[in-house]
Amino acid sequence: MKTWTTTEFRNYCLTKYPALITSEVYRIIFRYLCFSTAISKYSPYRLMFDAATLCLEIEGRYWHNNFNLDKYTKCFKQDVIPNLVLTDYEYTEGIAREVECIGFDNDMMTRLATELKIGFNGKHPKCFFISGQVLNKPNRKKIVDEKYTTHTKNEIKSGERNTTQQMILDYLDKREGVLFSRKLIENAQLIENAMSQLSIENQNVFRKRLDAIALAPKPLYHTTKTGQTVRIFDNGYSPCSLIKDVRRALCHGWTEVDLVAAQFSILATLLDSPKAKLLLHEGENIWQSLYACTHPQNAGQNPPAEIKGVFKKVIYSIAYGKSLLHGPNSKSKEEDITTILTNANLLSVLNHPIIKELFERRKLWYTKIKNDGFAIDAFGNKHLVTNDRKPHQIGSTLAQSYELVIFSTIYEDAIKHGEKDQYQIVLHLHDGAVLSMADKKQVEKIKARLSKAVDIKASSFKIKIELEFKDL
Repeated sequence: MKTWTTTEFRNYCLTKYPALITSEVYRIIFRYLCFSTAISKYSPYRLMFDAATLCLEIEGRYWHNNFNLDKYTKCFKQDVIPNLVLTDYEYTEGIAREVECIGFDNDMMTRLATELKIGFNGKHPKCFFISGQVLNKPNRKKIVDEKYTTHTKNEIKSGERNTTQQMILDYLDKREGVLFSRKLIENAQLIENAMSQLSIENQNVFRKRLDAIALAPKPLYHTTKTGQTVRIFDNGYSPCSLIKDVRRALCHGWTEVDLVAAQFSILATLLDSPKAKLLLHEGENIWQSLYACTHPQNAGQNPPAEIKGVFKKVIYSIAYGKSLLHGPNSKSKEEDITTILTNANLLSVLNHPIIKELFERRKLWYTKIKNDGFAIDAFGNKHLVTNDRKPHQIGSTLAQSYELVIFSTIYEDAIKHGEKDQYQIVLHLHDGAVLSMADKKQVEKIKARLSKAVDIKASSFKIKIELEFKDL
């Protein structure tokens, strides 16, 4: 979350809302309302009122059962913003409290919109909103150091990692944030061009994230504490948290690399799907094949980005155990596959022979996992079926494990050859990464070697998968 503002904006807020002057808690809640980017995935543009974040800010420790957010918000509404409206939360169903009405008047909203357009590198005098302390180099370094220390302490408490996860985290931990500081300046106009294509609401969200990145540019990563997924996630606001077009504008001059149709390729092998395997063996494109099913008149063409995005959701949904259709008693707020496709007018894709076969094979696979009572992931770890870990959850973990172990080969190469070939992995994405290759004479050699390494690793699992490079 953005911690700094222009001095002018802070003075305006304290003058408009005098109760902020004497209460640090009020300033914390107020800053959250202004600059948090925790947007609800169920209600577009609606801000989540995240108790865990506010507990850490208010009490200086991670969320605990005795933290009473209602106590703070009741006083805040009474003394600062009476028109603030929050929704109820349902803890047992995992439904968070949201900001239904932020309660700011038109003048405050205008001031906030103006503030969000002022980038970190602008020349306006700046300060930290909570303390009022001037933002200068020593204070900035202190904030960055505190962020890194907090992250490190929290990571020590994380669940066990396998050696592949640890190798990747150790490598990423050695990358320097200054690389992104330079890109924020070099590519400022490209970033602004990409931002201008977004809605005003989304511009506000991503300006906040860009400001947070500018203050502490080094990406931090973590694994889950439960160990139910092997994926590596970014921690806090990093370039990973930016929408793709904005992230690519920031990373202009580097190269993005990812696994082509990773989940589909992995499913073809894990589910032993003959039709999916045949398509891959013949070198056909799954997205073109699905598009020809829904739009026969466009056979042989690539689907538009928005349609391809829906097709990807279907494949991910199959890999991660999502229901084709929710039952009548389901309390899930997430859309089932049928609803996703109906809303996009693409329901006919369910008639595609490969999609039908994947659903049939998935059902058999889940039954096998249930009957065996366990399954083994790509790292050789056994996952037991329990009341808390159903077959579809274990299946999801297995698919992700193969994705990570195959993609990890590019980190092995970077560790072995990166210094000699003058390249490094500067950003980790779920099934991809961003590379900085300083010596342009080495670029094609590096790409060829990475592609070969991925092919060899994937082939060892009888998975047919390729690397795709995009120069940004």
